[in-house]
Amino acid sequence: MSARQKIYNGLMKFIMWFGIIVGGLTFLLFAGIPLFLGFLSLFNHSISTNPPIFAALNGDGLKYFIFFIFGSFIAAFIGLIVLLIVGGIYDFRIKRNLRKIGKPATATILEIKDTGITLNKNPLVELTVETKNHIKGTIRMYVSRIAIPTIGDTVDILYNPEKPSQMCIAN
Repeated sequence: MSARQKIYNGLMKFIMWFGIIVGGLTFLLFAGIPLFLGFLSLFNHSISTNPPIFAALNGDGLKYFIFFIFGSFIAAFIGLIVLLIVGGIYDFRIKRNLRKIGKPATATILEIKDTGITLNKNPLVELTVETKNHIKGTIRMYVSRIAIPTIGDTVDILYNPEKPSQMCIAN
């Protein structure tokens, strides 16, 4: 592995861990602290006037509860955004690496699964393919509704010689 690839891999690991840490801290800030404060407010009310279950929904406890609910949605949204960005970068990196070092091969389609996702009315399908060298893997790709591949068709692929199950469409 070249020095440039090592630096790039290190940067990708840093971005991944940064996203995990930022997502965790965001959840702690917007959800964990208000939940803890709301829990503490349970013990600030007398049991005779308010049952403990509803005590947090009066006064300060209500503010913390609303902040907890709102904060949970914010934390989940930020976490999802971070995961999508990191996942997209990781997927892009793998495909770029396959275009550089991938070995070309012709694979036969063994199975086709519809993922239920469409882009411009073109479905995203998951193809299970196998090469003549018995290298098997799955590839996700958008296909035209007019020219959906069938079982037995052949496709040109690139696969990683170090991890043969890592593959992508050649073109």
